[in-house]
Amino acid sequence: VLRQALNMIALRVGSTQFRTQCDVVEFHRRVFGYFVELAVSVTDLETAAALLRLLLTVLDKTASNADANKCRLLDVAEGYLKRDWPRAGRDKTARIAKAAQASSSLLDWHNTMLSVYIEESQDRLEKVAYLVEDVLPELHENAQSSIFPIIARETLTPCFKTAASYFVRNVKSMCGARAGGRDGSGDQLSQWLRVAKILKQLLDVVKIAANNHNASCGLKTACETLDVFVKYGVAVAEACFKTRTDEVLLLVKTLQQSTRVMQHTCTHFKNNAAKHIALARQVPTARRLLETFIFKMQGLFSRFNCSEAFQVGQLKMRNLRGEEITNEADEDQTADLDDGTVEDNVDDEDADEDDQPGELNDIANRLNTTDESAEF
Repeated sequence: VLRQALNMIALRVGSTQFRTQCDVVEFHRRVFGYFVELAVSVTDLETAAALLRLLLTVLDKTASNADANKCRLLDVAEGYLKRDWPRAGRDKTARIAKAAQASSSLLDWHNTMLSVYIEESQDRLEKVAYLVEDVLPELHENAQSSIFPIIARETLTPCFKTAASYFVRNVKSMCGARAGGRDGSGDQLSQWLRVAKILKQLLDVVKIAANNHNASCGLKTACETLDVFVKYGVAVAEACFKTRTDEVLLLVKTLQQSTRVMQHTCTHFKNNAAKHIALARQVPTARRLLETFIFKMQGLFSRFNCSEAFQVGQLKMRNLRGEEITNEADEDQTADLDDGTVEDNVDDEDADEDDQPGELNDIANRLNTTDESAEF
């Protein structure tokens, strides 16, 4: 059946001799190339998404020349993302995006393009990092991205979910149990530094559209990433602490920027529990993970005789947009929120480093570099 289907398509591809003498692998190659050539003639998003799915189907059957075909498919998806589609197409996409947001579906047209763009690349984390570092932040001030015009504020939520989904999947693959003996501790530490940076950038996207859908997705992403770190990353940090101290400290500080966002999100969900019961149910799991993270970090620093460099301090209360909450009632409701933090002058102006002698004082000094970005 497959050969007959390919043969029908091949009527437009090659000569009669080619169709009668060629094997299935060559059919795949020719048919794939034929569909790729059709990409430039597509005029609407629905057809573009359908063509990408068709190319994916043919690609799955291509045993030979698969890498070259993946590159061609990636180019098609990236070209569609960069294309400025007609206004009618964008309006229709906006309606689809709202429906996708309501149903948590990732099968709409622009997500198909994003999925192919990430999935078929050699380094998926690099694509996710590009999206959350360069593409999505454009929506702070603009209605749509200048890099990928298909991504606009009304389509931000499903796009954010797609990027977060691939991020978590790759973190588990690269840094989880399956990565156990594949790389040395040094390489794994570099991976974790990269993961921590991308996680922070992912959570910053929530500020662009501070709604419950994005906040919930961000909290779930952070929880799954932190869970992998607690299970496998702490051992990597411990193994590298003596030889690569600065990098371990940077990793802890970068992760703390994300745990602060998690705290603020938990506070928001807790304060609105009556209206959003499902969201509030995420809070206990997130809190337990945060507590486990704090205990693990305290144990790590204690193991190397510098436990005083990691102290628990009270956070400034902020909303999902990162704006400080000054209402006394709101502060009273969340006064019990503590976050383990490497001593930071931003959060604790009374910290006294002079009481820390020798090596501990040196480590604390490096940890206490003032960084306003450490606050959400």
